[in-house]
Amino acid sequence: MATASFNMQSVFAAPSGVLKSSRNIRNTNQLLFKRNAPVGVRCMAQGDPIKEDPSVPSTSTSATPPQMPPSPPPPVSKPKVSTKFGDLLAFSGPAPERINGRLAMVGFVAAIAVELSKGENVFAQISNGGVGWFLGTTALLTLASMVPLFKGIRAESKSKGFMTSDAELWNGRFAMIGLVALAFTEYVTGGTLTETRQRKENLRGKQKLMATSKLQALWNHPAGPKTIHFWAPTFKWGISIANIADFQKPPENISYLQQIAVTCTGMIWCRCSTVITPKNWNLFSVNVAMAATGIYQLARKIKYDYVSEAEAAVEIE
Repeated sequence: MATASFNMQSVFAAPSGVLKSSRNIRNTNQLLFKRNAPVGVRCMAQGDPIKEDPSVPSTSTSATPPQMPPSPPPPVSKPKVSTKFGDLLAFSGPAPERINGRLAMVGFVAAIAVELSKGENVFAQISNGGVGWFLGTTALLTLASMVPLFKGIRAESKSKGFMTSDAELWNGRFAMIGLVALAFTEYVTGGTLTETRQRKENLRGKQKLMATSKLQALWNHPAGPKTIHFWAPTFKWGISIANIADFQKPPENISYLQQIAVTCTGMIWCRCSTVITPKNWNLFSVNVAMAATGIYQLARKIKYDYVSEAEAAVEIE
């Protein structure tokens, strides 16, 4: 307060020239304040805390422009779908494979159903009025499939859950393969699948009867399992098996007399088995094996005793 009163006294005590100059300064300040931003002036005593007036704008910091929120990205434009007739029915267009697949699925199910109900194959179904049904179904499915395509609606946009457009395509492909395979199988076999299955069952039945009859014939044969003529040659197979096991032994341990006896026994009883009544083919086979193994063992022994020794003598010389 003392400072303010001193300033007021100095103003009253100043000469008139000073008063004029102070008026000019005041006018200049008014012009400057009108041009620039408004500035607030306060008179305060010494030692009072500085309080900022929220109604007076601050000139210490520069005003920052408000930040605008980022503009959203532009929407992704979907590719335009062609609805021209030529583009829809082109080789790589959306219509041909899908229509053919739908026709194949209907045709395969219908062919199997008619075969099971009437027993007619695919070619008989076609000749008995199947052409008209095929043409009518083709026209109906083609029209129903083309109408959404002309409106720009694709099957991919209607895919939900497991009923997707890809699943329909794969089912159609399998149906086309199945229909062709069905027609080819019936053409080769000359009948329907049910007839082919019945023929297979009949053939299996005949084979079982034949096998049963053969087993019965073997059981009731005069040299069958009910007689000694079967079991004696069967146990004789042990000699041939033992001789085969001796193939791994060194040739110097082979006996000439043993292998000659085995070989001669096999040859003699081979002839005997075809002369006696009844003919015993079990005896014939076991003696063929005995003769063959004996000859092989004799060849090993002769090669070791004579051929190998001659080769060793030549090398020494």
